[in-house]
Formats: sequence, structure tokens, C-alpha cells
Amino acid sequence: MARSQVVRLALGLALASLMIVVAVPAVPAHAADPWPSKTVTILAPSGPGSPPDLIARIAVEQLQAEFGKPFVVENKVGAGGNIAAAASAKSPADNPQFAVVLAGPMIINPAMMDTGYNPKRDLVPVTMLATQTSIFVANSSLNLNSVRDVLEYVRARPGQVNYAISGIGTVSHLGMELLAQLRDLKLTQIVYRSSPEAATSIAAGETMIGLLPPVAVTEFASQGKLTMIAVTSKERWSYFPQLPTFQEAGVADFEALAWMALVAPAGTAPEIVNGVSAAIRRSFAKPDVQEKLRRMQFDHVAMNPAELASYFKEEEDRWLPMMRRAGIRPQ
Repeated sequence: MARSQVVRLALGLALASLMIVVAVPAVPAHAADPWPSKTVTILAPSGPGSPPDLIARIAVEQLQAEFGKPFVVENKVGAGGNIAAAASAKSPADNPQFAVVLAGPMIINPAMMDTGYNPKRDLVPVTMLATQTSIFVANSSLNLNSVRDVLEYVRARPGQVNYAISGIGTVSHLGMELLAQLRDLKLTQIVYRSSPEAATSIAAGETMIGLLPPVAVTEFASQGKLTMIAVTSKERWSYFPQLPTFQEAGVADFEALAWMALVAPAGTAPEIVNGVSAAIRRSFAKPDVQEKLRRMQFDHVAMNPAELASYFKEEEDRWLPMMRRAGIRPQ
């Protein structure tokens, strides 16, 4: 073989080898190790056994089955859910900590105080986990059996009718403020530390009316101490189909739901956010998960990240103007 041919052959082999070497990095080094490669944490804003904790544990169980990797719940309790939301917001985007959030840390609290995070800037919506309707109740001795009865009773006694709430900025508080504004009612607010305490006060006649979760009021209703009057959803609720909505009573635009959603830190890769969202929506539709939610009287409303972002905006538009008009401030 001529020397020139040998040189050309050697150069050709060298170039071919170089092309192979250069081409290898085009495949991501982690392609064989897809997310999650580490244990994934979901932060619950309240203690073990609380509804957010129980919902988070259902999510963890389902995500482990979906991804085949470990997911765990960590309880970050305090500041009305702000601590869990802030921890999620500050977690690294390449190893995100997801958080269960309620209206408080996502919508209400940032409007009332410095939470240490900006939910719009620092968190991204993933999916809705669960919603729950509240029940409008009155002390049974008042003989108030409909929303119309309550409205007429209050108007005849401006400033004399009180209502129990389970804390500033809670659904029990904001829902009653919304009702008062929609129907120009003068009511007196009495603050309790929890929904069971608020329900107990109404049953005992210390307060008169309230808007509380079903777990707090159904036992008193069965004892004849509370009258369940209406539900706070736009449509009748399957758990208490005999109870009308406020819309049926002529109070348009009234809705007050408790909800729990899943969020991730801003900067989390869209494929991770979308993957987790799809896995939750898929698994929460399964009959066994639906049964777990039913036992807690929760509903799952499937929402992708964009739909959840729109829902957050609807909640802002519902509550923040009302809060400004009412002058609601943290206590």
C-alpha cells in the first residue's frame, strides 16, 4: 500500500473515532437514572393524623407505586401552613420537596403577613389533592331551618347575632365574612382555636351560627343540638344531598371550600411537575383511593398544573377583595 494511502486511512480512522467520542456526551449522563434518584419528601403543614397529613400519606403511597421509588411525608407544623410552604419554596429544584398547601399559606396568609416566600414567584402548582364542603349550622333552639330564616333573623337583630370561627383567615371565617358582605349583614365574630371548639360553642348556645367542616358538626346535629342548614359548595354535596346550597337560597356567587393542593419549588423541571401531577390524578381516581377519601368526606377534583393555577387565581379574586373590604388582619 502506498504511503499516501496509509496516511489517508489512518486519518480516516482517527476522525471516525473522534466523532464517536464527541457523540457520546450528547446522551445525558443521568439518562439511565431517571427522576427520582433520591427519596422524595412531601411536606405536610400539620401534625400526624390531621387531614393534610392523611392526604399527604395517601399521595406518598400512590406515588411510590407509580414511580417505584421511595416517597416520604415530613410534618412541618406551624404558622398556619407557612413553614411547610416556605421549606418547599427554598428546597433545591433538582431535588424538590413538594408541599401540601391550603388556602392559608397559598392565598390568604401572604396577603396578611410576611411569610418569607412569595407563592407566585417561589412555588409552582402541581395538582389538586382534595376538597371539602363546609356546613352552615345554627343552634337548634333558635329554630332556624333555612338560609332565608337565618338572613331574616339576623336582619331583625343587627349586631346581636354572633358566629363562631376556628381562626382568622380560615374558611369558617372568610365564608361568614363573604356571606355578610353579599347580604349586608351585621354580625359579631367569636374566635376559637379549632373547629371542634367552635362547633361546641354553637351546640352549647354560647354562639349562634357558624360555617364549619362536617366532622365538627355531624355528631352535635345527630344529638339535636345543631341544625344543619346548607352546604357551601355550588352544587349539592353527595355526602349530605338533603342540604341545599346557598345559591338555591338566592345567595348568588357564594362558595367556600376547604382544599388541599400539591406545590413544588419554582424551577422544578416541567417534566417532574407534570409527571407527579399526572400520577396523582391517575391514582386518586382509583376506587380504593376514592374510598379512602370518602371515609374522610373529601372529594378529589382532578386538575393539571395549568388548571390549578387558574383555580388559585379564582380563589384570590374571591377572597382578597373581600378581605380588604372587611379590613381583615392577622391576630
